[in-house]
Amino acid sequence: MLLDTLGPGGNTLTIDGLTFSDFVWTPSPGAPTASLITVSTMDFGRPDGVHPTFGIQLQGPISVVGMNGIDIGLTYKVTANAPIIEDLYSAMVAGVQFGDGFAAIDEVVHADGVGGLVVGQSSVGKLVLNGIASHDIQDPPGEALDELVFPNQQWLTVEKNINLTGLSPNTVVTATLIDQGFSVPEPTTYAGVFGLGLAGYTLVRRLRA
Repeated sequence: MLLDTLGPGGNTLTIDGLTFSDFVWTPSPGAPTASLITVSTMDFGRPDGVHPTFGIQLQGPISVVGMNGIDIGLTYKVTANAPIIEDLYSAMVAGVQFGDGFAAIDEVVHADGVGGLVVGQSSVGKLVLNGIASHDIQDPPGEALDELVFPNQQWLTVEKNINLTGLSPNTVVTATLIDQGFSVPEPTTYAGVFGLGLAGYTLVRRLRA
């Protein structure tokens, strides 16, 4: 579904009891508009080998060429049928070619809407300098998986900042895929408590309940 149809009061996406809504995409000059971004629901399996994880994937022409940069703000809301959201995954497939540059996503996760209670923060990124790549550029050394603890939630507002910057004249920096996954209990656990019957990714950040 195109992102520009998912704004406040617009369409929603639902997967395994999670509903995604109220998307707001705020691009800087040179960044793609929401009409060029596709959002799909995804089953991410069990990235940690334990927790079933479901969420969304964004795909579109997000790139810069040369010594330029773009910034994109993205906020959205995820709602569960009960306080079952156990953790959050953020991932990005990013590339830097023909020079130096970086792609990064910083995000703040709120329990009470933007400006409300902060339950977690994360950053993922890819930096290339002199042909050497490093990840999670806000928090060296780069990790494949990080963990922050917060109580289970029924709904969250995710506030992201996406930045791509080229640091040399011929650089091409791309963010091919942006993923967000939320872990939920096993179906049997969910039913018992509430009475209700990532290979190939460049970067991953986990916020664990």
